Amino acid sequence: TIDDLSDEQRVTFRGLVKEYTRNLPREFARDIEKRIAGEAPEAVHFAWRGGTKSLEPHSYMAHGKTFVINYSNVQGGAKHVHSALRQRESDFGGE
Repeated sequence: TIDDLSDEQRVTFRGLVKEYTRNLPREFARDIEKRIAGEAPEAVHFAWRGGTKSLEPHSYMAHGKTFVINYSNVQGGAKHVHSALRQRESDFGGE
């Protein structure tokens, strides 16, 4: 969980969220960032699968009560990325 991360890793996670929101309209991005930041740390989970070196296939997922972030770079010699930020309450019909 995010609860298990060091302070530096938490800052990195917030930067990751900003990467996913930076091309959105600013007020929409701020709302998403605020909701994710407001999640209880024990409710946010992060998982990594695959290599840690350049061109090694890898993927990750971060999710909480209100969001899901998926990233996958496993095709074409790890040169073909798919990523998404989803909002559970609006993308998936709520809980």
